[in-house]
Amino acid sequence: MQVTESAAGDGFSARASVERDGVRAEGEAGYGSSKKAARQAAALSLLAALTGLAIPDGDRLGARPVKPAAPELTAAELESWLDYEVGKPAPDPEFAGAVRSGRLSARSVCLLLFDADPNGWAEARAAAWEALVSTPSMAGGVLSMYSQARSLPTAGYIETGEYSAVAFLPGADGLVVGAPCLAAGSRAARAAAALALLRDLAPSAAQAGAGGLAGAAVLNERAQTGVITALSYAQDASGPAHEPVFTCTAGCTHATGRYTWVAEGRSKNEAKAAAAAGLLDQVTAQERSAVAQLAKAAQAEARSLQGISGRLLRVGCALDFHRDRRFRISHPAGAELPGPLAGWAVPLLAALPVLAALDPNAVPLHASARTWASATRSALEAVAGQCVYPALDAEGRDCWRLAADTGVTSPGLPGFWTRSPTRCCGRRARGW
Repeated sequence: MQVTESAAGDGFSARASVERDGVRAEGEAGYGSSKKAARQAAALSLLAALTGLAIPDGDRLGARPVKPAAPELTAAELESWLDYEVGKPAPDPEFAGAVRSGRLSARSVCLLLFDADPNGWAEARAAAWEALVSTPSMAGGVLSMYSQARSLPTAGYIETGEYSAVAFLPGADGLVVGAPCLAAGSRAARAAAALALLRDLAPSAAQAGAGGLAGAAVLNERAQTGVITALSYAQDASGPAHEPVFTCTAGCTHATGRYTWVAEGRSKNEAKAAAAAGLLDQVTAQERSAVAQLAKAAQAEARSLQGISGRLLRVGCALDFHRDRRFRISHPAGAELPGPLAGWAVPLLAALPVLAALDPNAVPLHASARTWASATRSALEAVAGQCVYPALDAEGRDCWRLAADTGVTSPGLPGFWTRSPTRCCGRRARGW
């Protein structure tokens, strides 16, 4: 008996033949995940050809192999598997498909987001983000596991009303404050705040180009974490029915603009993979540019003095100006903020861009923050209009003068204005 072997897709193929009395008999090709399995399938096919018997369906080995489905694991079994697997650069292909958002426990999500390699585990991490977004109530548990595993203090929450909250955590590299969140109730607001803080804590996928399906997985993760928005894929087909050419247009919105990429393939999946890889490369290239550096600086607001101050004000905290030329941020009820945020103070010059960026009409902005935001905008408008000039007050100290008839008015400025007969450009002025 002679057997010829060759590679076939994800496995091997073999064909067996035998020559008897000058007559050559040959069986059908057999397939298997190994050479041995392929040879056994070929031998069985040859035996059937010699005897004239059919191979029962249950014993058929000559069919082209189908890629085995991922093993069905319970949430507990998947969590145990991740304990041993998550330290590897990439998951075992046999089990990678078992990581589905519906089967992930809070601990599995925590392992994937904070212990798995962001690039090699991109698809699994995208499933973890999907689990969190679809079940925000899980975020608090994931946040607690993250802090406990790293011996960090428990995450804290600031609730300025029934519908608004912000989460914070003193990390190893400093305080991290999540984005403020609004929800239909207190529990929902806390869950949303925990999810927002996790977005700032979890490492993102590696910026190095990841081709093929990995590109689509990285894009999905970045969409889940808010780095990109409006991620879409549009499919089209052309050419003859027996040999179609598929075209996919991938697009997304990034902090630096709107991007699209068009690619072709022999199948829909191939076209989508190529389009996703091209779009990811395009976005990555922009992120490495000078403009993207500004966008990344904005994303770091969770850890900066100005960024944290802005988030506290946007969630509804109160603002007061002290004689030491610092703004103090406190709870709207008058109490100090909890933990490391107690006595939070911002120097005047550092607070100006924060106040200028606030929308005075936003909800749930506190009345004091709204007043100071309006005052800051009015003052900057006066400066831009060249309506202020340096001067001295009655005690000989430096001050600025503002023309009285500039048209710049704000209810937030009474503490700045003082009466003065000084004139500027022929107009009566006020000092502050």
